[in-house]
Amino acid sequence: MVNREIAAIFMEIADLLDLDGEKFKPEAYRRVARTLEQLPEDVSVLARDHRLTEIPGVGDALAKKVAEFIATGQVHYLEKLRGMHPPGLLAIMRLEGVGPKTTRRFNAELGIENVDDLRKALEDGRLDGLRGFGPKKIEMLRKAIGAMGGNRRLTLPVAQSEAEAVMDALKKAGVPFDRLSYAGSLRRRKETVGDIDIISTSSDPPRVTEAFVHIPQVGEVKLHGDTKATIITTSQVQVDLRVVSPEAFGAALQYFTGSKDHNVRVRTIAQQKGIKVNEYGVTREETLLPTFTEEDVYAAVGLQYIPPEIRENNGEIEAALEGKLPRLLAPGDVKGELHIHVNPDVTVDDLKPWAKALREAGLSYGGFVIPTDGSKRMDWQGIRDRLPRKIENVGILVGAELALESGVTVSEVPLGADFEILRLATKPTSEPDSLLALLKTRADDGPRIIIGHLDNLCGTEGNSQASSVVLSLTELASTIGDAKEKLSLEVAVTRDRVALESNLVRQAVDHGLSLVVSACPETSEDLARIGLASGIAARGWARAEGVLNAHDAVFWQGGR
Repeated sequence: MVNREIAAIFMEIADLLDLDGEKFKPEAYRRVARTLEQLPEDVSVLARDHRLTEIPGVGDALAKKVAEFIATGQVHYLEKLRGMHPPGLLAIMRLEGVGPKTTRRFNAELGIENVDDLRKALEDGRLDGLRGFGPKKIEMLRKAIGAMGGNRRLTLPVAQSEAEAVMDALKKAGVPFDRLSYAGSLRRRKETVGDIDIISTSSDPPRVTEAFVHIPQVGEVKLHGDTKATIITTSQVQVDLRVVSPEAFGAALQYFTGSKDHNVRVRTIAQQKGIKVNEYGVTREETLLPTFTEEDVYAAVGLQYIPPEIRENNGEIEAALEGKLPRLLAPGDVKGELHIHVNPDVTVDDLKPWAKALREAGLSYGGFVIPTDGSKRMDWQGIRDRLPRKIENVGILVGAELALESGVTVSEVPLGADFEILRLATKPTSEPDSLLALLKTRADDGPRIIIGHLDNLCGTEGNSQASSVVLSLTELASTIGDAKEKLSLEVAVTRDRVALESNLVRQAVDHGLSLVVSACPETSEDLARIGLASGIAARGWARAEGVLNAHDAVFWQGGR
């Protein structure tokens, strides 16, 4: 679905128009971009049916740009605007505390064209005495630039989007390559990612690296060789490309996926057997063995294949030596998405586009969730009865989502709903005992429960707003006892964050708690994120049997 791509194009057009000093047009483009991001129907379908102007804010002029992108993969107006400005100005404009007017001043008065120019101007003192730039403003600029540096880490979903955009651009360049994969912490599904590593095979490596340094996402080229290249994208993300021969692909992918600690253990085991392992391949008795796949690498060392998600030297080596690694959850195991928000008056027609999108995403059912604050009773059975169990052979479930705020007495149990999501408060202050008692009561008396937003309860990497731990998974597992079969924890990946760290997933798995993986989709395109959520669950050693939406829809029907 191209909605997100067109939305990104319109956002960039808006930024470039800001640089031009336009007053009203930028916000019009941004408004349409936000609408496209929320639109559940693919704009390609709307274009085919000549219905683009039905999108709010889209007139004939914008409809033509949408149609142009669908037909050609580009928008001439954007290319024209890009040609009017140095490509590095957008990165300056997006620095905290800068904006379009200041960016124009930097360019016009100081000849600054990119962040490196600005950094050098600060070092040389060229901003000292510049009107409007006192010591505090200059220090703010230094900090903003520093925040873009090598210590900056991306959340997993943002890194995935960046990697996919770069790889898609390389594929469209028409150069000869056979295999293309990202590696590094992104492939291990780490919650945050630094640089992005990409591995490719090709019969003509120089052509691949040449194309790579000229893709539209390039803001700066840091390295350009025949077999490897490094770029900084326009969004200030470093991407490293390595092109290897097909017989070395497995070794290169294994090596650059990491982690470092995992690779050290693998190499140590190999050395004990007289084998050398590195990114170029596996060498035994001076003979370089072909490693077309990672399986070839692990087999040569005498290890069971280890999935990338758990390569952290955290017990996986020992299990692989004994051939006892479990089969971890894979994206294809997940059969339904259970966290799609809808209104109480949702109709069959509202659900039809979602049913189609679910089917296209390889899912067999969807859970459509109606938020409630618990202050008024709702006819859950009536809502359930007026919606079909299936639309175009896709299962339809109805869920209730309740915000669990401190000090709120929750009395209504959504009988008639297929399941209930308890959404934890942003900064919970409830005592653990009261939370546990409420969860146990709900699990005993109501439909199956999914506990969502657990990052707010237990904290998560990079989430400085999360409270200290007010509820441990050990307490949860021991208190709910037999109710565990009706209660699960949500492993969610939203557009910009991971809502439950993999280390907590592993704790939950160890305590016998069930999971539900979710993309928390706002649009049908977001369903692709369920693969990331599955990766986080696998990183926590989750198996399919412990993930409840790897069950068929009938498991959830009836609520109790």
